[in-house]
Amino acid sequence: MNDVGIDFGTTNSCAAAYVPGVAEPVFVPPVNPLPSIVLYSGEEIVVGNIARKRWVEGSGSSGQTGVPSVKRLMWGKYLDVHLHSGDNVSVTDVAARILSEIHTQYRKALGADIGEAVIAVPIGFRAEQRKLLREAATKAGIGVKTFIHEPFAAVLPIIAEKPDGHYLVFDWGGGTLDITMVAKDGNIFGEVAVGSLNDVAGDEFDRIVAYKVARRFFNELAMTAGLEALSAPMRERLRIQCEAAKRDLSDRDETTVTIPLFFKGRPLLQKITRASLEDWIDKELEKGIVELLATFERSGVEAASIRELIMVGGTSKIPLLKKKAEALMPCKVTLPPRSEFLIAQGAAWASKMAAGLVLAADLQLRIPSPKASVESALITILKRGDRVGYGGVRVEREFYCTDWSNRELRLALCLDGQTHRVLKWQIPEDAILRLVKDGGYPRPKRFPLKIFFEIDENLALKIAPRLPGLSLEPCFLQDLRFAVKLN
Repeated sequence: MNDVGIDFGTTNSCAAAYVPGVAEPVFVPPVNPLPSIVLYSGEEIVVGNIARKRWVEGSGSSGQTGVPSVKRLMWGKYLDVHLHSGDNVSVTDVAARILSEIHTQYRKALGADIGEAVIAVPIGFRAEQRKLLREAATKAGIGVKTFIHEPFAAVLPIIAEKPDGHYLVFDWGGGTLDITMVAKDGNIFGEVAVGSLNDVAGDEFDRIVAYKVARRFFNELAMTAGLEALSAPMRERLRIQCEAAKRDLSDRDETTVTIPLFFKGRPLLQKITRASLEDWIDKELEKGIVELLATFERSGVEAASIRELIMVGGTSKIPLLKKKAEALMPCKVTLPPRSEFLIAQGAAWASKMAAGLVLAADLQLRIPSPKASVESALITILKRGDRVGYGGVRVEREFYCTDWSNRELRLALCLDGQTHRVLKWQIPEDAILRLVKDGGYPRPKRFPLKIFFEIDENLALKIAPRLPGLSLEPCFLQDLRFAVKLN
């Protein structure tokens, strides 16, 4: 069976597979990733390049609804897309169309079903979003072996043959900026620190450029209007054209945005230079650099020990961004070739080379002592290197609590001894009285407390404390750090 990785991207999606007996991965599609857009036109539904072409050329057509960047909608409150036909489709249905097209192209290329795949997700994807993506994959006939963070996946095949040490990964795509400090230590590759921005990425840059281009156009007509003067389909068409212009300006000094019959019969013909683009988006680029620096500082890694800053994702190709990164970081800054396939390749590499996801740090519980003179206890729940992927893990620990006088249960969850999150539960007064009565004496000194720790298939940590006759509301931790351990 092939080892498959999938990058379900905001702008583009693709798969990679390691085939037995073949050293290099097979990419699907083979040349360029599939645009993550679905076009609904009456009874017809098209995906990818055809959908984008028809949407760009005829986005004002009656009855057509284009749904680009559906991955962004998975973050939202409303999980349905309203079509021109009056019908609604769920975001999982839209995502499933994209994954189904990847699956179809995979069958044509390799003559087999995908079966199971490791799917890469943004750092900020919570269990709810991973569940939606799992449902979409199931509808597309694809099983989810496990999830893996996108920047972490991207760096794995790059550093596999490199020396041990720390590598900083900067993944700025169409929907999110994700940053990860990765430590390679023998046969373990682990996340040391992560950072992300969910509202500043390539799609937002495209909207900024579209706004500037529209203002130029209307200024030439001596009008004070902007994007608000255009229909919603025409605004989307302009955004897509500006996205193409942004890509062109990574390799060229100037390009032109052209749309026939743009506004009241007038065509749009606007020249954009690289200098103009950089001026328009400079503030947004700075936000990425600030998050890069913050992630580096959170990692606690000495600057001199960082071997390389690796930049992937479409937005990372903007020349000014690389210049800013080089001015900030003391290490080598690289833009790997064909980086648009790296996330899928890394997910497939993890499936092939690793026994599954493991914890990147010891997961510990710090229990405060009732006496100020006594140091609090630090108890290890799961150890670094413990396997957590492929079906999850469940652990139970039993403790005794000595004092309910403030009716509060307070615990600190730690990673490698450092407090990561303080957890609090209020104990209802009637529960305390019940425990006192059940204890058989007026003031029992110890109450048995069981805490269940469960990392589910969507990689969320559930912490559920239970007292005799009382289950407290569980809390969830979504931001664990993971590693892969080579076979």
